[in-house]
Amino acid sequence: MPRQKSSGAYLEIPPLTDKAAIEEKLSFYGPESNYARSHVYGMFPLATATQLIPVDVVEAAAVRRDALAHSADAVIIGVDVASGHGTDVSVAAVRKGLDARTYGQHKFPGVDTMGLAYAVAALANKVGADGIFVDATGVGDGTAARLRELGLSVHPIYLGSRSDNPNSDVRCANKRAELWTTMARWLKVGAIVNDADLKAQLCAPEFSENAQGLVIEKKEHMRERGLASPDCADALSLTFAYPVHTPAMNDLVGPGDHRVLHEYNPFSDAAMEGRPLPESKVRYSAPGYRLKPEWSHPEWTGDDWSDAQASDALTREIWNEPSE
Repeated sequence: MPRQKSSGAYLEIPPLTDKAAIEEKLSFYGPESNYARSHVYGMFPLATATQLIPVDVVEAAAVRRDALAHSADAVIIGVDVASGHGTDVSVAAVRKGLDARTYGQHKFPGVDTMGLAYAVAALANKVGADGIFVDATGVGDGTAARLRELGLSVHPIYLGSRSDNPNSDVRCANKRAELWTTMARWLKVGAIVNDADLKAQLCAPEFSENAQGLVIEKKEHMRERGLASPDCADALSLTFAYPVHTPAMNDLVGPGDHRVLHEYNPFSDAAMEGRPLPESKVRYSAPGYRLKPEWSHPEWTGDDWSDAQASDALTREIWNEPSE
């Protein structure tokens, strides 16, 4: 360690870098974290300390990832409603599972709330929407009501209301924070349109915390910072309001006669990307589901049959089904 003479004595001067400390920080924050970029590599961070969605996550979803969806996934429309006056624009985002790119985003500048209802109804008919979620916090309540009168499956969402998922890994103060944190996780595996407005808006809002949990920056506060209203991003977030069931899902979940893959990895590339799982001849009935002999594994032993029959009996007892 270099020394420097001061007042007749030598003082120890620490080195400019401490490799052990750097390795500790990299291990804690990760070598690709914003901390590492700014404090170790001398690069600009990809997100501020209070930015919910980093730039690199958005770019990967917009450019570097294919748009894939399972055939049973619901087609969901999220509608962010503007008054039709001023700079704010009404936007409808369409998402099918991990694919928010194929059907795209639809912007309706200068369209009033009733005109927007008819435009969304036409879009829903075109894409075969299974569910529509409309931001009814302000002027959108009338749009939601008109869509309901038109016979569509529409649900008004009040973003300032309490979160419906209080037991998630992120405690959210309201419904809007719940939607944005859900969307932030989805963007790590989903695909979006390569639209400049959407990408900028996804990265723009910052977050804070209060006694109830995480809060997303309000639109009026973003305007004070010189940023545009996140109409496109809010529309996409609305597609995560609630799960939407489709008839095709009857073959995938719930009690009854269901087959499962003998070996299934929920973290495989196919599963994470929502691709149809490869067909396999090795199938068996999952525990708790009724057994079909033709679905049984060819190498089952007598004990396997006994376990399956016991599972069948328990299932019939739970669901009050008659014995076969």
